Amino acid sequence: MTVKRVGSRRQALGGRRQEAGALPPKFSQSDIQNIIYKLYFTNQFSHCTATIVTIVFCRMNSPPAHWIQSVRCSAKTDIGLRRANNQDAYAVVLADSPSYWKERGHLLIVADGMGAHAAGEVASKTAADTITMSYSKRTKEFPPLALQQAVYDAHQQIRDQSDKDDAFRDMGTTVDALLLLPQGAVIAHVGDSRVYRWRNQRIEQLTFDHSLVWEVCVAFKLPFDQAPLEIPRNQITRSLGPTEKLKVDLEGPYPIEVGDIFLLCTDGLSGQVTDREIGQILDALPPEEAAETLINLANLRGGPDNITLIIAEAIELKEVTLPKSGFPGLTYWGGVWKSLLSSVFPPPSPDASYGNGPYTSHPCPPGEEFTEKLASILQQFRKVTQENKWEISWDQAYTREQSALSAIRSKDYATAIREYSLAINFLMRELKKQRYQN
Repeated sequence: MTVKRVGSRRQALGGRRQEAGALPPKFSQSDIQNIIYKLYFTNQFSHCTATIVTIVFCRMNSPPAHWIQSVRCSAKTDIGLRRANNQDAYAVVLADSPSYWKERGHLLIVADGMGAHAAGEVASKTAADTITMSYSKRTKEFPPLALQQAVYDAHQQIRDQSDKDDAFRDMGTTVDALLLLPQGAVIAHVGDSRVYRWRNQRIEQLTFDHSLVWEVCVAFKLPFDQAPLEIPRNQITRSLGPTEKLKVDLEGPYPIEVGDIFLLCTDGLSGQVTDREIGQILDALPPEEAAETLINLANLRGGPDNITLIIAEAIELKEVTLPKSGFPGLTYWGGVWKSLLSSVFPPPSPDASYGNGPYTSHPCPPGEEFTEKLASILQQFRKVTQENKWEISWDQAYTREQSALSAIRSKDYATAIREYSLAINFLMRELKKQRYQN
């Protein structure tokens, strides 16, 4: 199995960062122009985009010719604009056969490391490595509990490394590990990285931010986006590594329908792009292009942190009767659960499941407001390139822009968002090309 280590910055229980659960900062036109200018002229841009799609088959076998993956997946990471290195990590492990899919599912992981020097990179990579290996070995265990125990194994491994080397003292990492199973989606979660599910123009956050802001909001029954300003915006309350005792949250199972889109991301994305904006992008674009757009948008809003995300879209669900080695007695078809052992693996209903999610839920139909924001970004691109006489080809971007304007006249905002996003993605690639040439 291959794990991409890519991983920050703050101490385990604090550090300067975007508030978990806060609305992203507002950016003026001059702000966007300055960021575009910085992208062109600074060396940072040469490290900005590391676009990687990792499809790792379990047990390293080639999948049988007749096996059609049940998800369409894209994974990307980016250093951002203000970090010297990338302390995020991710892993994508897709089942190599129908039988493995039935019994063990697909495994997706993101981790956001923290600690001085390279410690954050080590912590996040250790988490991704250990969880994938530990889960793959726990074949006789109930999958949700095997996943939870794999996260505990990663926690202990990080602590062991920290004890052996002072350079890694107090290093830590967040982690989100998502299992996509025929019975539904199960999540093991620690920290403030997030898992979302988009369905029918609604985006739900399936994980609870382990941050001081969210903990206080729960204690005082406040909406997560209305936390008092006096609360420190830079502290997480739970992570792998720093403390001996750890509680790993389990969430789910959330039933899966064809067309559902799951997003795992570090706070480098969620701190800069709102949930509703994320939902509109997931609605308008396939996973590969949506992932590129989200990273570009986070960078165009300052890129203060590493950005890592995995998008997985459910593209096929079939009737599944599991063998005894899997989940005994369970049959899942079209979102309907039938179980002889429902007490062992309860159906995905509010009164019988792990955790208390979803924790937030927002309608996110493609709309005029977000379309105008993307149009403004494109306008700032044009202004900056013309003022500085950069030799950037505008033909493709212009064609996309005209398609977007036509869609707006028809109030087809999904198409407009798609066309504007593709135009911005093209210009960001052109900007990178110019930076390398100069």
